[in-house]
Amino acid sequence: MFVEASAAVLTAVVAVVAAVYASRQVRLARLDRDDRNRPFVTVTLRPSHGIVASIVIRNEGATMARNVKLAFDPEWESTNPKRTGIRDAKLWREGMPNLAPGQEIVIFADTFPDRFDSELPHAYTVTVSCDGRQRRFGRKPFRLTEQYVLDFDIFYGYSTATVYEIHDIADALRGIRSTVKSWSETAGGRLSVVARDGDAQDATERQADEAWRAAHREPTVEAPAPESDTLTTADLSSTVNAQAPISRPRAVRRPKRAPRRDEPDTAAELAVDPDVGDAGQSSEPV
Repeated sequence: MFVEASAAVLTAVVAVVAAVYASRQVRLARLDRDDRNRPFVTVTLRPSHGIVASIVIRNEGATMARNVKLAFDPEWESTNPKRTGIRDAKLWREGMPNLAPGQEIVIFADTFPDRFDSELPHAYTVTVSCDGRQRRFGRKPFRLTEQYVLDFDIFYGYSTATVYEIHDIADALRGIRSTVKSWSETAGGRLSVVARDGDAQDATERQADEAWRAAHREPTVEAPAPESDTLTTADLSSTVNAQAPISRPRAVRRPKRAPRRDEPDTAAELAVDPDVGDAGQSSEPV
């Protein structure tokens, strides 16, 4: 009996522990889901163009932020009285009825050089509150509250890169518009623009030019065709000139000379011209 009772008690304890653990896990899962789906409104100080300090209000959450309110401690004040007047705006006094996910509001707050040279506070604590998720049975939603510190001193002593945004593009377009307006056909104008139908104008000018050339073209005279049995050539090197045969004198008889004492007496011989002999012609005796 004791063993059975101990086993029952142990089983009950294990069941209670498991139930508590499961309930805790369910609660943590619900809190994690609420944190991921809740609105998350942030207030930061953003430097731009090297010297400009802007207050940026942005909803980083995944759902709509409703009934957003801001509270500054100490009261916000700028070096320029016109920028201090933001405290009287509805955004500052009554807050915003809603702020969509990813939506941001940028307020030109001050300039860093003016803030460092003044006696105004360099840090402000901002409390932001908004309504959380809607509750069932018509109950009021949870009020979500966050605190941020806007400190001017953390931006002192280092350089920042200039990031050009949409308003910089607008400034450039305004400059282009002003420059284009200054163009005119007067003496002070910088550019004259003439619009025309280029293809039609070019075709008209081309036709007029061809008509003028046809009217002033000189008549051409055709040269007579050469006779069929005449060969005209300008290359004299190709002309073959026939030469008359060269006449050679006939062979002559050489006079007989007296024989020498040591030379026997021989009969007279006819002398033959060697040139004629070489040419293959026989000479006749005289």
